[in-house]
Amino acid sequence: MAQAAIAHEAQMDELAKRLGINPLTFRLMNCLDNGLSTATGQIFDEGVGIRATLEKIREVVLRDPALRSYWEDLR
Repeated sequence: MAQAAIAHEAQMDELAKRLGINPLTFRLMNCLDNGLSTATGQIFDEGVGIRATLEKIREVVLRDPALRSYWEDLR
């Protein structure tokens, strides 16, 4: 299953690159959130933490000059 996750993330990076969007921003635009339906139709009323996790990552990256430089290079 790890191989599928790696392939998925690589595809997200490739799509973001082709669209000229930062990969983290692209993930935020497309992440599952409370109240949204999954591909199988399941709806999570609570407990979906990916958006909060990605936003925290962005916050940390933007505070650190070295990481911020990397972030800007991804655009």
